Amino acid sequence: MNLAATADSFDSGVVSLEVPTDLIGYSYRAADSLEAFVISGVLFARFGHTEMFGSVLLNIATGEVVESGRDLREVSLVSTSMEHFSRCVQAVIGRFPFYSSDASDDEWELAAADVAQIVRSIDPKAYIEGGYWHEMASDIGMGDYATEDVVNR
Repeated sequence: MNLAATADSFDSGVVSLEVPTDLIGYSYRAADSLEAFVISGVLFARFGHTEMFGSVLLNIATGEVVESGRDLREVSLVSTSMEHFSRCVQAVIGRFPFYSSDASDDEWELAAADVAQIVRSIDPKAYIEGGYWHEMASDIGMGDYATEDVVNR
């Protein structure tokens, strides 16, 4: 999906960005358009959302993909680049379905380990404790991503 913004929104001239359209469930979905935000003096382009109120942003200076909460005051690393983010999204989608609603704890844990390995193999610096991908794998490992639940969201 190609998102665009007016050139005057971004001093650096970023006006278009190719982003994944979605991930699984509410973990990530593309925004309708790019929006510029300055957080702690750094320019970001918001291109997506997480859960109910979170944002997924591109750090214009470094190229890192980060997430922020509703208040857009602090950011944390999601992926080291847009390319790595897109590849992780595609690979995690490729691993879906993870398990059914009647799956065992072992199946949950196996799916979580698979997702962790997928992300580590693509973008090892992005799989950090408490980070976006780590938390997604943790949720998968707790049984929050049964196919029936995800498809019916």
